[in-house]
Amino acid sequence: MSHRADEIRKRLEKRRKQLSGSKRFSTQTVSEKQKPPSWVMVTDQEKHGTLPVYEDNMPTFNGKHPLVKTDSIILKCLLSACLVLVSAIAYKTNIGPVSQIKPAVAKTFETEFQFASASHWFETKFGNPLAFLAPEHKNKEQQIEVGKDLIAPASGKVQQDFQDNGEGIKVETSSDKIDSVKEGYVVEVRKDSQTGLTVKVQHADNTYSIYGELKDVDVALYDFVDKGKKLGSIKLDDHNKGVYYFAMKDGDKFIDPIQVISFE
Repeated sequence: MSHRADEIRKRLEKRRKQLSGSKRFSTQTVSEKQKPPSWVMVTDQEKHGTLPVYEDNMPTFNGKHPLVKTDSIILKCLLSACLVLVSAIAYKTNIGPVSQIKPAVAKTFETEFQFASASHWFETKFGNPLAFLAPEHKNKEQQIEVGKDLIAPASGKVQQDFQDNGEGIKVETSSDKIDSVKEGYVVEVRKDSQTGLTVKVQHADNTYSIYGELKDVDVALYDFVDKGKKLGSIKLDDHNKGVYYFAMKDGDKFIDPIQVISFE
């Protein structure tokens, strides 16, 4: 520290000599009457009208950011653009070997991204990044408890079981409210020719729950829904009875909902 102070003093002394010997600059002397009181600290720089000298010890990077590699980013952008272009050509053309990768391209675009699985992994590793925006703050133990068991979308009597079509079931109920059996992300809201207005929810364990024959929907695409969250409603007849469609998939395979959920 003392060595640093000596070096600064030498530089200031050299600067004073240069200023005193130059004819282009005039220095102002302070008389004894104009001297400030003893309690005012005046530096050598202020006495001689010079600014303090600071050394910049920050490393230089020749105009390049140390954490950002511009060349690498540009190369990745070009490769991404080329990949998209090749995929589009392969999907549209029927010429030669290029058309052979068309099925792979189609399968890639038809495969649903695992929003729920990715979200579950991220929260497990790093916590909830938007916890301060959530309407309710749940601790980790509560979140595990929520996802432990499944609930019926609406209690009732099964009218059409899984063996009838190998995909889903139809349940007669007196409740017009259809709830999510488990927390997850809404990945599909559409009008289906077989199941009418349908909502599809993706869960963290790579399973899906599908709700059909709805009258209206209370959620939007990519909404996160908790277990027991209302997805929509069904139409009830004069006897306060209505029917909804329900199915579950494990990956691409349909499973019998009756084996995992009690509807009565």
